[in-house]
Amino acid sequence: MTECVEEYYVPTGNHRKLWASDSRVVVYEGPAGTGKTRADLEKALAVAENCPGSRQLFLRRIKKSLSSTVLDEWEEAVLPAGHPALLGPTRRLRDQYVFPNGSEIRLGGIDTKEDADKVMSSQYDRIYVFEATDIRDSAPVVQLMTRARNFKTSKHQITLECNPGVPTHWINKWAMSGKAERIKTTHKDNPKWWNEAEGDWTQAGREYVLGTLEMLEGTARERYLLGHWVQAEGLVYDTFTHGRHVRSAANEPSSVLVAVDDGYTDPFAALRLEIDGDGRVHIAAEAYKSRMLWPEKIEAVRELGGEKAVVVYDNAASQLGAQLRQEFSNVLPCDKRIKKVDGCHLVRDRLRDPGDGIPRLTVDGECKNTIREFESYEWKKRADGSDKDEPIDGMDHALDALRYGIVYLDASRPLKPHAIMPDEKIHDGHMWKSW
Repeated sequence: MTECVEEYYVPTGNHRKLWASDSRVVVYEGPAGTGKTRADLEKALAVAENCPGSRQLFLRRIKKSLSSTVLDEWEEAVLPAGHPALLGPTRRLRDQYVFPNGSEIRLGGIDTKEDADKVMSSQYDRIYVFEATDIRDSAPVVQLMTRARNFKTSKHQITLECNPGVPTHWINKWAMSGKAERIKTTHKDNPKWWNEAEGDWTQAGREYVLGTLEMLEGTARERYLLGHWVQAEGLVYDTFTHGRHVRSAANEPSSVLVAVDDGYTDPFAALRLEIDGDGRVHIAAEAYKSRMLWPEKIEAVRELGGEKAVVVYDNAASQLGAQLRQEFSNVLPCDKRIKKVDGCHLVRDRLRDPGDGIPRLTVDGECKNTIREFESYEWKKRADGSDKDEPIDGMDHALDALRYGIVYLDASRPLKPHAIMPDEKIHDGHMWKSW
């Protein structure tokens, strides 16, 4: 990108390759936390400010997902405070950012016909597709390529930013076949984790990369530490598929509970489980974050479920239970009579198609950590390579919380989930989504 040079942000490691690339399509891949999104956003800012009249697109499969992920970093870390592009609607209601020099950055999705038609009605200089592996078919991206023709920059480019998934994904196939330039990133490319000048990990890097990611096993280690495209084998929830289970709720919820798995170095995970009149469970929202203090955890539970929430938690987390009982009236530990493996089988039962095409357990597309765990959670292996009847710990924080909730619903039921009053329902989902 020789025509646009940003003064303040300096890309590090392999992020320099993205900034230098003139390829028509770039697969910009690597484990979560390598700094890909920051590099993309800083590049977009450089183009907007140095190329008057340019038009760029930030896109995710579901448009509203941008507001709780990409736009957080864009508005809080990339755009300077008081920047003119911040004028206008609030983040959740935005369709675009307009710059004084006539440049625009538009926001879009392709999950609905209305959003897709709006995206395809314009022409762009640069297109950034975030969480690109969520797009299961290459057809929308092929169509987007025909819209990269605004001619306000010397080159037009589509960047497919993604974490590695299964090797058969069309994005990986494009990179392997030469249809796209592949730029790989690692945690050493992110100055938050790695001090390039000193050639050593930062304190945060030692804690996160060496202390957390290095402990992962199996597919989770291959994807989230090493950044490899690998096929998960021996998945605990091998019937979980993105196309079938990641969706909006089938019906309006009649009751709700919050399921919680405690953690500090490991993430604290809490899920809002909505139960409809047919007994189906929809994972509507998640809180998922490391190093949360007790007040933050309590507030996360309150935001997910409200003051009347029925809260289910790990029976081994006695301090968490004591804190929750101080704030909520309906709090109970997961039934310790139900073994972990038996709880996993209860979750597996709900993932099956009951015959009408709608599983009894679904998850909102915004719950990215829960989805990632579903696609990575494996059984331990015996010496002969066969699966043990025991899951691998490490990539199961949201799924442990889910298991507590499903055990409560399907095997215990000492309390009823509280009925939702009209003013308690989620209207657009924004305030509840992933932390």
